[in-house]
Amino acid sequence: GSNSVAANDLVLSAGPGPAGEPGVFFYGPTALMPLPFGNGFRCVGGTMGTVVHVFPFVVADSTGTMSTSIDNTNPVHSQMQSGATLHFQCWFRDPAGGGTGFDLSDGYTILFSN
Repeated sequence: GSNSVAANDLVLSAGPGPAGEPGVFFYGPTALMPLPFGNGFRCVGGTMGTVVHVFPFVVADSTGTMSTSIDNTNPVHSQMQSGATLHFQCWFRDPAGGGTGFDLSDGYTILFSN
């Protein structure tokens, strides 16, 4: 995929995570200083209503990779406009990791173009 709004071909991938476990990608307009959350750090934030969960949930494949594509023509993703900078992360179950039983991927920033 790409960062092109016109191409509408964005694909998000995260891993490795625990194979067979569910997760959800989310994004927002604000990059946070790493904030402890679960067994990891949340790096994505925003005001009420600007942090978006990308549904449906994903399940990690046998290599622990989670992937999803985003249709930016869906009104839920109206923040994805040319010139916008958004920050992405994946939140996933990790029962074998102990602690809270969930973790997060690294954060990733995308500057969208036409």
